[in-house]
Amino acid sequence: DHVQIKTRLVEGKNHAFTLGLQKFNHPEFEIYDLEDEQVELAGKFLLGLAQAAFKGERVGVGDVVGDPEAAVKVAAGGLDKGQWEGIPCLELIASGKGTTGEAISLWWQKNRPQ
Repeated sequence: DHVQIKTRLVEGKNHAFTLGLQKFNHPEFEIYDLEDEQVELAGKFLLGLAQAAFKGERVGVGDVVGDPEAAVKVAAGGLDKGQWEGIPCLELIASGKGTTGEAISLWWQKNRPQ
């Protein structure tokens, strides 16, 4: 109820991000360059990270999240100052081959509810 997932187009690709974590002294999360079919899963991934933050599991720059076979690295985000000025933000970036959206898709295949 407290955190929303928003999306917008940036240079023809989807940008998904959280809104609401800052109210609880947590950084927001963002993912760039998502294909249309990856947006929903990215939202689930972002909400999972938000839920973990509320449970006290803080992630920071340099941490790795997601599936070990297609890990996602946490990097300094908020580079779009027009959107994030004064708001702490962390960006999620694929740490291996492939895109972040592909890494999240693999995470979902292995972790989705049965």
